[in-house]
Amino acid sequence: MAQGKDNKTPKAGADSKVEKNTQSDVSNEQNKEQSKEKNKEKSKADQKTAKANAEIEKLEAELKAQAALSAASSKPTSSSQETKKPSSSKPDVKPSSSPGSGSSSGSSSTHNTSSRVPAKKTKKPFSWLALFAFLFSLVAVSGVAYLWWQAQQFTQTQQKDLEQTKTLAEQSYQQTRNTLQNVQDNLAQLQLNQQRGNDFVLNTQQSLQSLNNRIKELGQSQPNTWLAAESLYLVNLAEHRLLIEKDTATAVQLLLAANVRLVAMQDPSVFYIRTAISEDIAVLNSIVQPDTESSFLAISGVISQLETLPLARKYTPDPVANESKPQVSEDISDWKQNLANSVERFMGNFVTITRRDTPIEPELPPKQQWFVRANVTSQLLAAQNASLNYKQKIYQTSIDQSLTWLRQYFDLSSPAVISAITTLEAIQNKQVELQLPAGLTTQPLLKAYVAQQLNLQSITEAGNE
Repeated sequence: MAQGKDNKTPKAGADSKVEKNTQSDVSNEQNKEQSKEKNKEKSKADQKTAKANAEIEKLEAELKAQAALSAASSKPTSSSQETKKPSSSKPDVKPSSSPGSGSSSGSSSTHNTSSRVPAKKTKKPFSWLALFAFLFSLVAVSGVAYLWWQAQQFTQTQQKDLEQTKTLAEQSYQQTRNTLQNVQDNLAQLQLNQQRGNDFVLNTQQSLQSLNNRIKELGQSQPNTWLAAESLYLVNLAEHRLLIEKDTATAVQLLLAANVRLVAMQDPSVFYIRTAISEDIAVLNSIVQPDTESSFLAISGVISQLETLPLARKYTPDPVANESKPQVSEDISDWKQNLANSVERFMGNFVTITRRDTPIEPELPPKQQWFVRANVTSQLLAAQNASLNYKQKIYQTSIDQSLTWLRQYFDLSSPAVISAITTLEAIQNKQVELQLPAGLTTQPLLKAYVAQQLNLQSITEAGNE
């Protein structure tokens, strides 16, 4: 667990670094986007301003050209007026003799001249170019204002989009952070489980190693105990094959294998066990195997002929025992009874009446004939099975029942029926049971020896500890 905690601390630092880097990257990207958008807007505004300035310069140049043309056209008219004025004023001017009179006369002459000739006002020409320049300037200013308003609207829209993008980026960042946290938690749990699994495997390997070492020690220190245990296992198996499966041949082979283990021990203390094994082998070899094959084959022959055996035309039950005939008494007073008995005995010589408890039945129908044959067949198969399993009682009962049904329902005058009955009577009392001993004498002796050796071994180990 301490290792798990140490592993988590650098992970937490790494996570914080990853989060900071992610936040810095997001902020840098946002700043870059904002700067790009501002540069775009600024470049657009500069382009629009440059266009407006160019148009204004064009208008100013046109205005200057118009002003020059108007100035050039007004100069000839003013020069012609100036030339006309001296000619018109010459007859009115008179020279003066004295300076004083000259001055007064001059003033009066000028006054008269001015009173006679009305002063002409100079009219300024109407400039359409100035009006066009004013209107164009007004349109240009309006266009620049409209462009500026559009730029502001575009900027606001971009700011809203940027805020939405920022919100989505923050949400995505939060989801990514949560996912990363879940992945890190799962990874930590997997590492913890892996560590536990590694510890379990290591403990298991250590246990197996210690167990193997213990087995080697026991095998090196007590080889005879292992050999005796193997012999006991073989003897138990031989007894099982003998009593359960009734296989004497296999039991003898297992006893011989157990004797080989005891010989390998080279221990004189097991000589009595080897003697018991030899006696058990002699007993098993002396057992006579019953001739079950001949019984099995004889029953098979009867079963194969059973379908063709003829049934009896009618079923005749056995008669009831005849009643004793009445005797004539010597008493004279019973002369009536004696007369009746004499008449009955005389009539009995001509007509014989046989009494039966059950009625005489007609021939069996086909369905019942099939059942009769099937029942006889099943009994014969049971007898075969009993002969193979050495079961004497079941064998004899099945043969007896088959003979009863053959005599009762089949035609006894048929040679085939007589042959089948003769065959079954020949094997009816045949011995099929296998005479086996109740057990092996070696098994309890060897079992006690192994238990004694294990007790001595445990005592020795306790003393060594």
